[in-house]
Amino acid sequence: MRPQLLLLPLVLCLLTTGGLDQRQVGPGEPAGDILRLHILAHSDAPEDQELKLLVRDAVLSVLTPQLQGAASVEEASRGISKGLDQLALAVREELRARGQEHPVALRLCRTHFPSRSYGGTLFPAGEYQALQIVIGAGLGANWWCVLFPPLCLVDGTTAKAAEEDITAEVEEPDSPNPEIRFKLVEWFQQLRT
Repeated sequence: MRPQLLLLPLVLCLLTTGGLDQRQVGPGEPAGDILRLHILAHSDAPEDQELKLLVRDAVLSVLTPQLQGAASVEEASRGISKGLDQLALAVREELRARGQEHPVALRLCRTHFPSRSYGGTLFPAGEYQALQIVIGAGLGANWWCVLFPPLCLVDGTTAKAAEEDITAEVEEPDSPNPEIRFKLVEWFQQLRT
């Protein structure tokens, strides 16, 4: 029996289970049902990037109890709107504690995001409702997560998003019907020739 035939069941098993575990937010789950947190750093300087992450932690520690029990994006948005002053205070206190006096802007708004994969879910490019926090000039690299449904994972002591699940920007296909290819299948096709 040819070795390729022995591997065929393994390949079929991998193709049906592996590599297909990423789900996509699609027509059944419009962007209107998602609320994101978007933090823009003052600059790309290492100290501004570190400050952005400290602000993130302060914001998530305030937001976690505010959003607990929110059953819809509307409830989550209302909770954030009511607590914007408390959030702004937490951000300004974090900046002062680090000796920074950058201006800060907090707003609940619709903003454009590129395609991203987060926690096994693909979020296509588009307009999303977001709590946007701009530190200083807001020209540095940004950080984001999904507040509702709650994908910003928080541990018991400090608010830290699960960054290991965030992947690089996903390329937008030029065609509305992208071609799906599997490297393993291509490899087997090369073996046959």
